[in-house]
Amino acid sequence: MTSIYFQPVLTSWKREPEGELILDIINCIVDVIIIAGVKKSRSQIHEMVTGTFRDRLTSIKKKTIRLNRAVLEEVTSGDMEAIYVYPKDDFNSAIMEDANAQTPHEESTGRVLCTTDLGLRLYVKHPGTGEPEWTKTILLKAKVALPDAVKEMSEARARERRYVAVFLNARQKNY
Repeated sequence: MTSIYFQPVLTSWKREPEGELILDIINCIVDVIIIAGVKKSRSQIHEMVTGTFRDRLTSIKKKTIRLNRAVLEEVTSGDMEAIYVYPKDDFNSAIMEDANAQTPHEESTGRVLCTTDLGLRLYVKHPGTGEPEWTKTILLKAKVALPDAVKEMSEARARERRYVAVFLNARQKNY
């Protein structure tokens, strides 16, 4: 189903002039923001969304084309499964990465708050006598948020508030 469903879409992405699909997605995001009540002009919102999401959408497009190419070339002879980690599961470095870790191999522990990026697992069936054996391979670890991320965000927000307070105090003294 994957190759049949994605083939027309991905073929059009390859031919897509000047990122037309990405611009369509950005325009949809802009529409949602306007409907949500943001009081800026459409061009200002479009510029903000483009600056924020264009690189990420381009990256997703490229990765999707690569994955589709692998599936269509039958590089994968097995089943693929998205890896989602449930909140409150224990951190398992075999299938997860801490999305907030400064280095990829940083030791992380604790319970998962949420999944931030899905992972990908490949199951390959090896026929034999009796029950077939399956080999599981992690192609991409799921990224998860751990309690430390909330602590770091809280500390960053507190620092930000202090900076704003210092700025406002300095500004008041100048007036």
